This record gives sequence, C-alpha cells and structure tokens, in this order.
Amino acid sequence: MVSVDQNIYSPTSAGKTPFGNFELWKTSGTAYLNSNIEISGNTTLTNGTLDIGGYTFKRETSGGSLTLSNSATLKIAELTGCQQAL
Repeated sequence: MVSVDQNIYSPTSAGKTPFGNFELWKTSGTAYLNSNIEISGNTTLTNGTLDIGGYTFKRETSGGSLTLSNSATLKIAELTGCQQAL
C-alpha cells in the first residue's frame, strides 16, 4: 500500500472555504489544510489523519458536532522548543 498525502485548498479569494459537512476517510497518508476552513454542518473524522497546521478550522455558527473515531487523528498544532498548556 502506498501512503498518499493530500492538501485541502480554499477556492475562494476570501481565504476560507465554506463546507456543509466535512468528512475525512483516508486509508493512508495525511490530509493537510492549506487554507482556512469554515464548516456549517458537522465534522466527522472516520479514518486517517487531518493536520490543520497553522490554519483555522472552525464552525460558521455555534452548534454541530465533531466525531473523531479511534482510527482517526486530528493534528491541531506542533510546538517547537517549548511546552504550552492547551
């Protein structure tokens, strides 16, 4: 099996991509955000890794759900040379 990484880009000039529902299901590799993302529906990470890096991944309004299964990973940030409480 070959590990394939993917990038998620914003097609809008405003620098954010509105999604209805966002679902990640990858058999291997990592999906990387390459722009700010806004969700109007629910987020489901079923399988694979989503790395948001330094970008914003948020809901447009309050509500909705985030489901993270035991075979999925949400990588929020990497810290270099320091410890930070979350």
